[in-house]
Amino acid sequence: MKRVFENIDDFGTIVKIRAFDLQDYNIDEICLKTKKGHLFESLFYYGKWMDRGYRSKKDAQIHLYEMLTVYTRDIYQVERMFSKSALCSEKWKKCSAYREEIRNAALERTNQKLNEPSWINCNFTEEIVWS
Repeated sequence: MKRVFENIDDFGTIVKIRAFDLQDYNIDEICLKTKKGHLFESLFYYGKWMDRGYRSKKDAQIHLYEMLTVYTRDIYQVERMFSKSALCSEKWKKCSAYREEIRNAALERTNQKLNEPSWINCNFTEEIVWS
C-alpha cells in the first residue's frame, strides 16, 4: 500500500500524489503546474533569484530546496535534482557544510509547513498499488 494525499500545497494548488513515489521528472512537472510554477522555473532552470525578491542566492537556494522537499522526502532525490538546477553553485558542490546548512534550513521550513493546520488536516487515504 502507498499513501496518497490530496491537499492544497504551499503554492495554492490542489495536489493528489502518492507520497515518496515520484520520479524526478514527475516532481519537476508538478512544481511547474503549481500557481508558483513560474517561480520554480525561474529558480530551477534559469537561476534567476535577484529579480524574484530574494535577499540572497542562499535564500533562493533554501526556497528551491524546500519546493522540492514538499513532493519527496528522499534527500538523495532532492539533492540530485537540486544539483541539476541553475541555482546549484560551486560552493554547493564542494562544501558539505554549506549543503547541510541549506538542507537543514529547507527541511525545517518544510516541517513547519507540514505541521500547519492546512497540512495536518489533509485527506490521507490508503491505496493498493499493484506492480
